[in-house]
Amino acid sequence: MACETFEIDRLKTLIEINSLINSNYSDFDALLVYILKSAMRLVECESSSLFLPNQGNTVLNFRIALGPAGVQAMTIPVDINNSIAGWVFRNNKSLIIDDVQQDQRFFVAVQDRTGYKTENMISIPLRVKNSCVGVIQLLNKINGQKFTESDLGILELLGAQAGMAYEVAGQFKTVQDENSILRSRMQYGDE
Repeated sequence: MACETFEIDRLKTLIEINSLINSNYSDFDALLVYILKSAMRLVECESSSLFLPNQGNTVLNFRIALGPAGVQAMTIPVDINNSIAGWVFRNNKSLIIDDVQQDQRFFVAVQDRTGYKTENMISIPLRVKNSCVGVIQLLNKINGQKFTESDLGILELLGAQAGMAYEVAGQFKTVQDENSILRSRMQYGDE
């Protein structure tokens, strides 16, 4: 019964997120923070991050980092060719890693600079039209537990919603920018 209640709560959280995603694009970073906080609640973990690639797809940069070392992590570029997040980005596939310290793809620079030790993680692609545009990563399941296939399934549903929000928010920003340019031209005359 407790497991069933937990799954129902997870689905309710997804519905809440979906409602929010479909109602507000004016503060996209706040929406991303809400999505990551919800992801942490859904899978019961300590930290979460969203990575986006730089212009040349050589580095992943933290767009959002929540948890004990989130602020320190924000300034650390993550090598796209030598990291778990990079692997997820390049392969457009999700991963569950039970012992991050033993994974050769683990990018230790973040841990070394922040002092925050990663035990386990789940990492999913942020997709727009089936192309990976970023990576959502959740670290350290609480109480020493491991991430499960059920966690992965619920996060992939969340990732699909986040990808749609990312795409629509980008379109929304483009329209806002174009609108601003047109207003400026109308106000000051087209030079």
